[in-house]
Amino acid sequence: MRTLFEISKSGLAAAQRALSVTSNNVVNANTEGYTRQRVDYSSRGMVSGNQSVGLGVNISTATRLRSDMNDVLTNQKRQDLSSMNYKSEIFERLQASMTTDSGGDLDTRISELFDMFSELATDPQDTSVRNSLLSEAQQLTAKFRNIDSTITNTSELVQESAQDTLDEVNTLLEDIYSLNKAVQSSNSVGVMDSTSLDLRVQKLQELSELVNFEQTTTESGEVEIRIGGVRVLDSESIENA
Repeated sequence: MRTLFEISKSGLAAAQRALSVTSNNVVNANTEGYTRQRVDYSSRGMVSGNQSVGLGVNISTATRLRSDMNDVLTNQKRQDLSSMNYKSEIFERLQASMTTDSGGDLDTRISELFDMFSELATDPQDTSVRNSLLSEAQQLTAKFRNIDSTITNTSELVQESAQDTLDEVNTLLEDIYSLNKAVQSSNSVGVMDSTSLDLRVQKLQELSELVNFEQTTTESGEVEIRIGGVRVLDSESIENA
């Protein structure tokens, strides 16, 4: 009778825990960064005399249904995409200074200047040709000045953007370092801090949109990060990028 009571008790407790995990999955279905969980069961029992007696079921742990390898690969692709998008914005800005809808493209200006030189070589005494050549030279000079101004402004914007990005990277590294400590502290007592793990995944995704980095996970569950081959975050310290 006692054995039956223990089996029923463990079954109810396991069902309650499983229902709690399932409910949490449902209410967080639209929560950004949330990782769905699954309960893992293990049997309970004891040896009495020469017999093994079952005592019901335990929930050994709640598993996060997430692949760390997929996260790493996804972040690598996100890094590539972010880098290409940023380069595309810069190139489009520079290209816009060299081409116009009015036909005053750089290659057009250079071609027309050479054409005027050819005409002038044919008839050096023609005043109208001389004036046209002078006008073309002035327009080409103005085009070069416009391009130079655009390149200078773009360079300044890139420098400002780089500093802003650096500040964001350092802030994210500090956040990840704090989450590392929370994860390590929970793991040391055998408890999974799923909230900190999910937040760390989000922070790593945000970091991948700003800079290329390599990550490794230690046995204690902490993430170490290298940027450009330099370790900027490990289990013991954090260095500004």
